[in-house]
Amino acid sequence: VKKLISQEKKLDKDEEEAGEDLLKLHEELATLQARMAVAAGRLSRIRKTKNKVKERRASEFRRGIQGLEGEDKLAEELSRRENEASEELQSLNPEGIDWDSLGLGDFNFDPLSSDVVGESSSGVVGH
Repeated sequence: VKKLISQEKKLDKDEEEAGEDLLKLHEELATLQARMAVAAGRLSRIRKTKNKVKERRASEFRRGIQGLEGEDKLAEELSRRENEASEELQSLNPEGIDWDSLGLGDFNFDPLSSDVVGESSSGVVGH
């Protein structure tokens, strides 16, 4: 009987230790689950932010491409207008006109020249 009582006390002690171990493990599991929830929430926020950044980058890229296309169109339009103005100036160019037949053969058409029909500007001022 003493032996059975001793064995029962040992089993009670082992049971209590096993219960304490189980309780400790349960607390550790709860702590790990809480840490996992925090980490999962952080990962979710990071992924959402990453997706927003990707969308924003794609949007900025599209806007940049559209801006470049607009600049290309503007450059084409400016080039076209420059060509038109050049053609218009060429059509207005006095070359090829027989100025002698109009009595203007000796007239200097250069606005920066100081000679006016063979006279210098100082000669004109002196008159």
